[in-house]
Amino acid sequence: MTQFLNTILSKVFSINTAPLNQNSDINQTSDLKTKHFQNLHTSLKQLEFISCFEMHLDNKKEDSYKLSFLQELARIKYSAEVNTIQSIQYCKAV
Repeated sequence: MTQFLNTILSKVFSINTAPLNQNSDINQTSDLKTKHFQNLHTSLKQLEFISCFEMHLDNKKEDSYKLSFLQELARIKYSAEVNTIQSIQYCKAV
């Protein structure tokens, strides 16, 4: 008899929790979408800042900056560009 009750209870609990699981999946999906759109926004802001900074550097003499600084700036810019492209591709797929 307890085996039968456990089976019925387990089915009732699984039926009652199914909509909750679907809602939590929807919430998790929307949270992930929000997070990826925030990452895209952050990447675009980084590129905007780098662009403004490069325009500022263009107004100054490049000889006054160390080569290592300019190389590091180029690496940061490349990384921001790659992150932005990946974020755009992911957001389009979602």
